[in-house]
Amino acid sequence: MRLGAFVTCVLLATPSGAAEWVRVETPNFIVYGEPGERRVREVADEFERFRETLARVIPGAATPAAVPTVVVVFGSARSFEPYVPRFNGKPVKLGGYFFSSEDMNIVALADGDRTNSLRTIFHEYVHLVIDNVSQGMPIWLNEGLAEYYSTFQVEDGGRRALIGQVIPSHLDLLTHRRHLPIPELLAVERNSSSYNEGERQSLFYAQSWALVHMLVSGTPNRAALLARYSRLVSDGTPSLDAWQLVFKDQNITRELERYVGQDVMKGLLYRFNENIPQVKSYSSKVSEGDAQAVLAIS
Repeated sequence: MRLGAFVTCVLLATPSGAAEWVRVETPNFIVYGEPGERRVREVADEFERFRETLARVIPGAATPAAVPTVVVVFGSARSFEPYVPRFNGKPVKLGGYFFSSEDMNIVALADGDRTNSLRTIFHEYVHLVIDNVSQGMPIWLNEGLAEYYSTFQVEDGGRRALIGQVIPSHLDLLTHRRHLPIPELLAVERNSSSYNEGERQSLFYAQSWALVHMLVSGTPNRAALLARYSRLVSDGTPSLDAWQLVFKDQNITRELERYVGQDVMKGLLYRFNENIPQVKSYSSKVSEGDAQAVLAIS
């Protein structure tokens, strides 16, 4: 679907009498939102702050996208539900999702309580960064990295950032459920039940997060090995073959079970010489006529 058509479909589907949609534009994002101008500006600011922080941590994270990046913020999970992906005819339980095409990047998310909304914002932006700098990344690693960075917290006016904090719900699930065998985790695709259905989906996200956390933040640090595995898969090596080439006879399954059960997880603190700068944003109301104009140029 073209950018204008998607946005127009969203806006024209808003029930009569519902809150007016607004548009907030920043240097790197165009944010359409239902929850009101103040909240939409906050969402736009969080995307920009997170973008700047990742640029200081991940090489290439600030590379401008080749196509416009549009964020659509729904006021509630209920208003978001008609637009979420379906699996076996049922809506997939998601707080947000990202997709890209030749002429657009779209991040769509439901606004909720601040903590969950921020995690959704950061999670979906990581998908945008990954899509911009890497192709063919395995699903488990893509989602695991997005969850790992979703706990981003900025402190001291932007001079410090904490990344990779514990996600209690994931940790609780992993301490009470049997983990997926590594070959099964590596084989998950977007059309897999483990990626889309209820408890299976929850376990997949939790284990993907924990495995990334152990390899990146654990001891020994195996971020370089994880990067090598990712490059091999991106170059066409089957995921399990790449895993065996890189991690060889390491018993990652047993190590992960110990890692989530020993209360040793902790985030990484980054210190910067400069504050994260504020960016300018411009807002406008989105009328039905504006939506029709977007459709006309799509």
